Amino acid sequence: MRGESVRILAKHSRVLSASLLASLLTVVAVLLNPAAATAMPQGPTLGVKAAVDQCQINTWHFQPWPPPTVRRGSIDRTTPSAVMLAQCYLNQALNPDVHGTLDVDGDFGGRTERAVITFQSDWCGDAPPVDGVVGSITWAGLRSWALSDVYAC
Repeated sequence: MRGESVRILAKHSRVLSASLLASLLTVVAVLLNPAAATAMPQGPTLGVKAAVDQCQINTWHFQPWPPPTVRRGSIDRTTPSAVMLAQCYLNQALNPDVHGTLDVDGDFGGRTERAVITFQSDWCGDAPPVDGVVGSITWAGLRSWALSDVYAC
């Protein structure tokens, strides 16, 4: 198990490092100059500003990062909620014309789990392991793609 984890981390370390750096720089730029959020590149349907507003990234700035691991059966309707943030990031990372959208309701059910598995797969966000659980690697990938100007898939 440990060897597999090390192999996965080694395989994705450059992507994760670049993703984390890009996410950090985006958050710092918005915190230093909130007007910069409106000047960021916009995506096909939901742009970066929508991701910042809908996912309440400024609220999460003051929370521990990454958020806690969430999985099927997790329910948290408080704001900010790790489940709601995962659902929002999934809506921002996955093309809604292809995958539909999730209700951002704080209830990690079957639809949310299927969306996470889709995102984790190597043909989409490539954020292993493909287990439907949003842990630290999946959080990093989701955040990066949610703030990107393109969809993961």
